Amino acid sequence: MFLMFNIDINTIIRQILPPFKRSQSILEYLRAAVHPLIELHQNFLEQRQKTLEYLAYNSQVIYLERLLNQVFNNGNTGIYISDAVQFDYWFLYNNAEQHPQYLYNTSENQPVFLYNEQEFDTNYDFIVWVPTAVTFNINRMRALINRYKLAGKRYDIQTY
Repeated sequence: MFLMFNIDINTIIRQILPPFKRSQSILEYLRAAVHPLIELHQNFLEQRQKTLEYLAYNSQVIYLERLLNQVFNNGNTGIYISDAVQFDYWFLYNNAEQHPQYLYNTSENQPVFLYNEQEFDTNYDFIVWVPTAVTFNINRMRALINRYKLAGKRYDIQTY
């Protein structure tokens, strides 16, 4: 597939130059003159490829897992992401007491256990689980996760 980014400048020079002026010395002179342009074009193509790779992933769990496995686990499927434990109900407790309070109706046989807030307070929205067999640089992994995660989401990296 031909893209407008795939340009061969040396071929363009040869095609634009009239045939009677296509001596080796003139072609070499023109190639030397456009050499900075060729280097800029190569830098552009490299940056374009990096940008396409960056855009291929997003903050969805399946894409983030795939990226982490490709970068740190040689494409194996050992690294996965799970939700951190979240509780969507209120905690009722007395500060002076160290054990749970029981609230229930007499018609119910099972009490509802309400614990201290510190026991269930989680500081993370998701956890990245990495196998112990995988060797990785924690700072590089954090930088990669920070690049793709949603703003405001907190995470932790743990091994299993």
